[in-house]
Order: sequence, then structure tokens, then C-alpha cells
Amino acid sequence: MSRLSLHKGQGDQGYAVTPFVTEYRHRSKQQKDPFTIEVEYLSDDEIRKELSELVLSYRQPFVPAMQDMSSKEFLKIEEESNVASYTLKRMFGERVETTEEFLKGGTTDSIINSLKNLARSFARPEGGVNGKWKSTAQTAQDCHQQIDIFMEEKFWPLMKIVRSVSSTSHIFSSITHIIFAESILMLRY
Repeated sequence: MSRLSLHKGQGDQGYAVTPFVTEYRHRSKQQKDPFTIEVEYLSDDEIRKELSELVLSYRQPFVPAMQDMSSKEFLKIEEESNVASYTLKRMFGERVETTEEFLKGGTTDSIINSLKNLARSFARPEGGVNGKWKSTAQTAQDCHQQIDIFMEEKFWPLMKIVRSVSSTSHIFSSITHIIFAESILMLRY
């Protein structure tokens, strides 16, 4: 497996497609292991804020005052609601907590608390503290296996960045960083 295929998703054909920012760095002289992986994801406080925003966005079109808006404004709010619904379903799957009845009923706080409790139940890799996780690997395959959990649908909405620091691959000989962000490739020399 080449070093550039570290973040190969399940079932794809080797394309570097991730739903979050992925940064590749050249290994420093002080780094002993062939690979260092650093993952930043939302902390518990940030998860609550994100869930609050998603729930509020989802509920907007159902607020009676919103239905008096212009068609263009209402379509924008409806689109944001659909994105929120999609994101919640990716995080939690087809559960009672992602149904229209649940998300429209009850108080916003009770819905957010239910979703936050559900998010806490996600199995996270050992060693993650305050939204940060770090590990090392000896092979690209081991590196990929370690970050696989963060590629699961329930985690990608919670991800900030994955940094993969690797050894002396020829592509890194003059490039110090490669950052993939929403299909934009940024190189630093």
C-alpha cells in the first residue's frame, strides 16, 4: 500500500475522499515512528453546540412564523433543515431520535439532551482527550486501521482534521504539508 493511500475509504477505488480535512505532513527528524496520526474532533461542549444548531436548523421550517417568509427565504431554510436531517441521520442512523416526530415534538433542550446522550455512547478510540487523539503506526496499513473508526458515518460530522505524518515518501521530498479540504489540494513548499 502506498503512503498516499493512507485514507482510502471503504469500498472506494483508492481515491482520497474524506468528509473532513486531511493533512499530510513530512516526518521530522525527531519523529521515531514511521507514522504519527493526530485526530481532532469536536469536544463534548462543541458537540452540544453542533447538535443545538442542527436541531434548531431542522425545526425552523416548522415554526409558524417562518411560513410567512418569501418563497426564496423559505426554500433556503428548508434546505438547511434537510442538511440538518441528513447530518443527524448520518450520526445516529435510523433511530427514534432522528424521526420527524421526535425532532419536531418536545422541547429543543430535551431533544438536544437526548441526542447528546446518544453521542456519548459512541465508542471512541482509547486515549482521546478533549477532542484530540494521537497515535503512531509502523505501516501504512496499521495507520489506516487506526483511523478507520473516524471514517464511520457517525463520526464524520464530529471531525475537525486528521493529520498524518509519514516517513520519507518521495512526494514529500520538497513538500512539507499537503492539506485536502473539500476537494482542494493545498501544497506548502
